[in-house]
Amino acid sequence: MNKILKYTSLFAFVAIIGILINSCGNDNVTNNTNVPAGTIRGTITFVDTNRVYNNGYYDVSVYSSWPPAGPPSGSDTITLVKNGNTYTGTYEITGLSAGSYVTTSAFIRTPYGRFCLFIGHERV
Repeated sequence: MNKILKYTSLFAFVAIIGILINSCGNDNVTNNTNVPAGTIRGTITFVDTNRVYNNGYYDVSVYSSWPPAGPPSGSDTITLVKNGNTYTGTYEITGLSAGSYVTTSAFIRTPYGRFCLFIGHERV
């Protein structure tokens, strides 16, 4: 019985260490040292393969608080490019102060009307 308890404790200890080591990294974040200070740059992948062509544009905006309480801190218009079966759009928003920002993406229909919204989070 003592041997079983010893091996079970050792297994639990090794498993906990493995979990802690694995959880310390964030594989989704890339540290790009070529991005100037005060800049948010990224790519949005649209999972829906339908693309709206007319009567509007695709916009990415950043806000210093959520929900937004006024105009965005910065924005960019994106052009969608088809990559395989999906569409992607790259953006770059400059001139931002240091801080945390909420990133939104929307199709803005003109004349202004209905839009679709995506919400993300960025840190400058």
